[in-house]
Amino acid sequence: MRLSALMLLFASLISVLSTSSWLVAATADDELPDLPSFAEFLQTPDELVDSIKDIIDDIIDDIRDEIFPSKPDNVTTPPPPAPCAGDEGDLQLNAALSAAVEIVRDTDEYSELLKTAFPLVTTVEFSACEAEFPDKEDAEGTFKRVLDTRVLKIGQSILGGDVEDRPSEGNPGSVSGFQREITDLVLAELSKEYDIEIEPEYVIIDNSEDFFLQFRDALNAGTVDALMTFSVTPERELSVDYTCEIFNVVNDIGVWVLEGSELEDVNLDEDSTALDGKTIGVCGGCCFIPALAEVAPGLVLVELPAEGEDTLVDALRAGDIDAVATLLARGPAFPELTTSDDIVKLEGSYPIGLDTRAYGTRFAGPGCDESGQETCPEEQVNGL
Repeated sequence: MRLSALMLLFASLISVLSTSSWLVAATADDELPDLPSFAEFLQTPDELVDSIKDIIDDIIDDIRDEIFPSKPDNVTTPPPPAPCAGDEGDLQLNAALSAAVEIVRDTDEYSELLKTAFPLVTTVEFSACEAEFPDKEDAEGTFKRVLDTRVLKIGQSILGGDVEDRPSEGNPGSVSGFQREITDLVLAELSKEYDIEIEPEYVIIDNSEDFFLQFRDALNAGTVDALMTFSVTPERELSVDYTCEIFNVVNDIGVWVLEGSELEDVNLDEDSTALDGKTIGVCGGCCFIPALAEVAPGLVLVELPAEGEDTLVDALRAGDIDAVATLLARGPAFPELTTSDDIVKLEGSYPIGLDTRAYGTRFAGPGCDESGQETCPEEQVNGL
């Protein structure tokens, strides 16, 4: 039955119900129409109403089926995309990158690059790495495609100091500096192992709104095969597979103020509470924020973007905040802070532990089946 016809019948029955209700309420003195059908209505009003209600219930069921048709028993709704986007090929890629990283980090060339790029940091010994290069003949999925195309698509945060040329329409942007030089060394080892020339294809990811989630989503969407080196945290390890460490230093947070500020003479090593009560700008969503709040609870932290509009540096120059804090290991806004003539760094820093960085590949467990389609625990969906 068509929906329009059902609705018309429904309206007609409502009209009949209204008429019968009026008849039931009528007194003996009321003058009723001289129609047999009305007399029949009055003889058994309760049964009549019940019958009409049954008819209406049937009509409502028909209308519901018309609007929301039931699905055949053999049709199921597909599950939403699983956060465990990785598969065996991603595990192989992770192992290959880790094996190459282990070789690179023991070279003199790596040590020199590190000293040049991060003169202010103190290095820490790496954790043991036991990765091995997978056999080329066993390659599948992402790893097989990398070997076949001889291209590794690498995601680089737009907030990173190594983004030399910001992407724009018709221009994908470019990457230079420490991270690119380290990646060149890693891919050289990868190429040597598999006797091919693997080239990097850098994809600059705009993760200015949410530092990690947008970074990870680009990885899971297949926009990139791996993420450029970024800080390892227990929360992030729930939704991204890290390679062996390529960077491990003491994690210090420096603070910058405008030249001529009343805070310019502060030495944080001498008095770590000197900035208590001051508004300190930090990059929105950055992983060091909880640690900074713990070691310097007196700071009033204000999260702002490091790139784009209304940035940390913009707010500092406008007088909206008293200072800007970021990692000495080239954290967000570091390049602009260290190259601006009107901004100076305070003496000292806030040490908050270690800064360990590695490449990231699509998450493939634990919590995923072999195809990577098993739904992960809730904390893996929301891991930051």
